[in-house]
Parts: sequence; C-alpha cells; structure tokens
Amino acid sequence: MGTIPYLGIFLTDLVMLDNAMKDYLNERVINVEKMRKEFHVINQIKQLQATYYKYNISPQELFRGWFWDMDHLSVAQR
Repeated sequence: MGTIPYLGIFLTDLVMLDNAMKDYLNERVINVEKMRKEFHVINQIKQLQATYYKYNISPQELFRGWFWDMDHLSVAQR
C-alpha cells in the first residue's frame, strides 16, 4: 500500500516557487522555468489524486475496537 502525502507540503512548494521566482524575466518575457516547476508540483498532485481511486480501504474492526478502548489523556497529561 502506498503512502498518503500531506497536501500542505505541495502547497508550501507552490508558495515558495511563487515568492522566489518572478513571473516575468523582463516586461515581456514569461519566466518559463517558473511555470515548468509549478506545473511539476501540480502534476504530482494530479497523479496522486488519480491513483486514489485504485485503493479500496475498508475499516479494520479489530483496530477500531482497540483504538476506541484506549485510555484518553487528561488535559494535564497532554
């Protein structure tokens, strides 16, 4: 089974790219390298979303029972 990536990492990458690189190299020339890097990040998100449909995750009753029977921490213990 694959990992579940955190969307915040991808969004942080997009924000960093947007802040670090200019949209235009001069007044008329689009910064193609920036667009290419942003496309790469967005494409990764798209591919991960597409593979989501291949998984069939069903609840595991033994785990669910164990999890809900655990003792909860008090506010002082947190």
